[in-house]
Amino acid sequence: MLRSGAYADEVLVNLVQRRFVAHMYDVAPPGENAGDASAYDADAVAAIGVLDERSAARGGGGSEDVNGRVRADAYPTALFVTPEGKELGDGVWGILPPEQLLARIREVMAQWPEWFAPTPEETAIVAAADAHPEDPAAQLAAARLHWELAEFEATVTRATAGLPTAPAGAVAAELDYLAGRALTCLGRDAEARAALERASSVASGELAAAVTVALARLDLRARADDAALERLLPLTTCQVPGKWTGTAMYFAGLAHWRKREPEAAKALWRRHRTELPFDRLARRSAASLGLEEAEAFRNQELFERKGWW
Repeated sequence: MLRSGAYADEVLVNLVQRRFVAHMYDVAPPGENAGDASAYDADAVAAIGVLDERSAARGGGGSEDVNGRVRADAYPTALFVTPEGKELGDGVWGILPPEQLLARIREVMAQWPEWFAPTPEETAIVAAADAHPEDPAAQLAAARLHWELAEFEATVTRATAGLPTAPAGAVAAELDYLAGRALTCLGRDAEARAALERASSVASGELAAAVTVALARLDLRARADDAALERLLPLTTCQVPGKWTGTAMYFAGLAHWRKREPEAAKALWRRHRTELPFDRLARRSAASLGLEEAEAFRNQELFERKGWW
């Protein structure tokens, strides 16, 4: 289960899966927790210990203003613990957008590199790409790896290296897609759009849906909400949900919200949490509905744009 904020973000999910053994935990066991009761993990709680004093020192608890802004500086977003139970640093506290949480995670990885060494498989992928710069398949494998490690510049470098010799079709489309996603995270939106539009012209299947969602997210960043909806709505009506159906539902709802069409937004978010409850962004859709419907603090992407990809 993923929380509604940064930990539901694709970039953070990829990195956590590559470098951490993630545990969801809540100190309140089932029956005493109105929100994430299913996230209770007795072993994780035992490893982390009692947080009351640390939380109290930061103001204690969390709250939501009447305008939807959440204040939760005493909320432990991430605590980093070795298998022996030693904490790495003081953790991350508060509600953060993905960009900020990624920066904090990278700080921990840089300070304790011994816990985050590349695997032999990863080393082999990078070595193959270095040894065969003319091989688009090798560059694609390396670009995928760098993307999953949230190494955006390296992703762009590998994709750019592979494109000149890539045959037209799936390989070239995926290289452009990965470059476009990484460039988006780097804030280089014009370059990202160019790469994604090239991918869109040849991509098919799930990759075509991924490219469409990526372009719609650029539309949202450009405040072109109507354009985003035009791309996304066809992906929300599939009889058989695809990998990107839930993501399309969430972002189409966000586009409606930003157009000041809250009922249309909520209709999509309700469908998302009901029809695809285990989708990566289903909890973000639920949190967008607010405390009254979802027993969750409001999704902060509804109120801020900075730090969200």
